[in-house]
Amino acid sequence: MSTDTHNQINIDPETLLDALVSPGSHTFFGIRHHSPACARAVIQAAEELRPAAVAVEMPADMADMLPWLWHTETIAPVAVAVSDKEAGPRGMGFYPFADFSPELAIIRWAGRNNIPIHCIDLPVGARADIDEYGDSSDDVVDVSELVGQEAWDTKVESRSIGASWQQVQKAALAVGLGARLAQPTIDTYTQAREAHMRACLDDLPENTLIVVGSFHCQGLVTGEKVKPKNINPVVTSIVRYSFEQLDYRSGYASGIRDPQWQQGIWECSTVADVDALTKAMITDVARTCRTDGEPAGTGEVAEACRFAGDLCRIRHLPAPGRREVIEALTSVFAHGNVTGRGRGIARAMQKVLVGERHGDLPADAPIPALEAHTRAEMERLGLSAKERQRAVSRRIEPFKGGKDFERHLLLMRLNVLDVDYVRDKT
Repeated sequence: MSTDTHNQINIDPETLLDALVSPGSHTFFGIRHHSPACARAVIQAAEELRPAAVAVEMPADMADMLPWLWHTETIAPVAVAVSDKEAGPRGMGFYPFADFSPELAIIRWAGRNNIPIHCIDLPVGARADIDEYGDSSDDVVDVSELVGQEAWDTKVESRSIGASWQQVQKAALAVGLGARLAQPTIDTYTQAREAHMRACLDDLPENTLIVVGSFHCQGLVTGEKVKPKNINPVVTSIVRYSFEQLDYRSGYASGIRDPQWQQGIWECSTVADVDALTKAMITDVARTCRTDGEPAGTGEVAEACRFAGDLCRIRHLPAPGRREVIEALTSVFAHGNVTGRGRGIARAMQKVLVGERHGDLPADAPIPALEAHTRAEMERLGLSAKERQRAVSRRIEPFKGGKDFERHLLLMRLNVLDVDYVRDKT
């Protein structure tokens, strides 16, 4: 697919979509962050296409973290934090990854197959100069909302089991393209990101697999190409993460709902696998309900499984999806009531479907910048880890001021973050 072809394409959605999926010098694979369907399909595409390189929608100044992401001892979920110290909040980025994140899936594949990886998104160190940051945030496109969870679930995720990677690619691009055509204007920040990515495409070798948000794919084939002139140095850190934090309801705007379900779907390859996952999840919800004092037995489990399967067939889906499972649990376990008993069922569903998985890092992974700074502050204030291990008794009187006040302030900050320095034995 060439840029010249797209310069002559009219606004007809079918024509645009056909052009995006047509063979060319590069292959565009539009994704949604944390999409099991795309994570599976992008690996299938890579195995078939054997690309000369892979390009991902990640800031260029995150490149030094790539080897840690594909490290065999790195257990997802993990996250990479990037900070431009000179720009304050304007120059910050936070990028969580799970096994079912397409970016992590393709980075792992490329890293372990010695395929070059190009991070083509606008560097975090260049973002402070963009005028949009001075404008109202209401004018900024929230891509995670435009390519929403429900639309993605119904059009991509629930139809992906047994589908070819080309079918998943086209469905994902269609959802992103539809969201883009429905958006009357594109904010300055998104324009700057896409102009940078367009410029980066010129540096890629032939036969590159380009893995970016499906919303952006059409924006990468037309328009000016601009790379920033000034890029500030940044600090990058890789940190452990959790499913609870990855869930959308934790406050993470680009999160996905019910990560434990998504993890299970990522590990499925056939309809039979999804049926088994559905039964296991529904059974776990029933078990959790009983533990919490809510009655739920084998009868409800069997009926909920049947209900999810019936919804699947009515909707002409290959296998039950997250929506069908939630509707089955709400109808059978909570009797369709979102209050009263429904609240207890909802709590059980959240425990099971969100999950409690935590990531881990190799023993020799770099210490996160914030942790290193905190440890240095503790040493400076005489609150070292060695002192803590010796259980040294210390009285802190913040009203004296000086270092006692600084010690009190640091301990209160740790307390707010649920980081224990000492435990009250009373």
